Amino acid sequence: MDLYLLRFPEGIHLGAGTGELARTEPLPRSDTLTAALLSVWRHVDPAAEIGELAKDPPFSVSSAIPWHRRAGSREAEWLLPLPPGAFDHLPDPKARKALRRVRHAAPGLLARALRGGAPDPDDPGLVMGGTLWLECPPPGEGWLYGTERTTRLAVDRLTGGPVSGMLFSFARTRFRWDASTEAGAGVLVELRRPELKPRFEVALELLGMEGLGGDRSVGLGHFEVVDRQPVTLPELGQGAKLLLSLTAPHPEALSRGLLDPPARYEIVERGGWVTSPGAATLRRRRLRMLAEGSLVAAVEGRLGRSVRVLDPIPELGLRHPVYRGAEPLALDVDPSASGSQP
Repeated sequence: MDLYLLRFPEGIHLGAGTGELARTEPLPRSDTLTAALLSVWRHVDPAAEIGELAKDPPFSVSSAIPWHRRAGSREAEWLLPLPPGAFDHLPDPKARKALRRVRHAAPGLLARALRGGAPDPDDPGLVMGGTLWLECPPPGEGWLYGTERTTRLAVDRLTGGPVSGMLFSFARTRFRWDASTEAGAGVLVELRRPELKPRFEVALELLGMEGLGGDRSVGLGHFEVVDRQPVTLPELGQGAKLLLSLTAPHPEALSRGLLDPPARYEIVERGGWVTSPGAATLRRRRLRMLAEGSLVAAVEGRLGRSVRVLDPIPELGLRHPVYRGAEPLALDVDPSASGSQP
């Protein structure tokens, strides 16, 4: 598995809902990344049929994870999602409440949490309002990324002039990049076939030039790959799997007990719009998915699948079906820790 470290110089805007310019998802999620990579795949493999690729992509990607390093260094600390309720076993209700916001942890600290360990609420490694648990906290205020909101003036598309009185708030995620600390979003990638790596890396570079999310015309969402590291995920036991990407459960996995104990999971609903070359902008069917960080039972066979969320509409220019989700990335873990029980 490879970890790609991405830098977003101008930040990124990822719509949190229809018309919600004042909100943004903090980090790109696996379904967004998969769809964006497939949209540029035609440039690296012109013979590929986009509908078939989307039904069973040749790669699996994690949802984006935070990373940071000392400025000028090549050694980066990267984080993994924590399972929900990781610290619910703590006897002190104040400590449980204080640690409920922790969403990502360094791999070594994730292992500690799965064994029932927990940070002190005053641990200096708890940064970003207690949402991240680091082994090597950065200097200064300790922030790695955050939401920045600006006020904008609506523009008349016909005249190019401002619309009087039409002010609105616009949000973007900004990543720290200064004299002491470099930070960004990382993506874990597993390829179905090793020989696809050159094509995948070209597609990732092309996507960086094209950009992710909204307001790409002014630089948002554009990124550069600052490093690629082959990684071996930590050995955290057996018996359950920790999802690193959004997952639409496979029906056969559900029938085998995917969500039976020791499963502990969160569900998110994903919707949005479809854009395709030569097609109108169309709304796709909403889909409920398991969130990254969810714990599921270790069952045989495929855990997830791609789900068709829009059929072809040739009269509107959409000539292929649209899918969401795919085989997820997952980490084997030991579910015996008290903090991981349902």
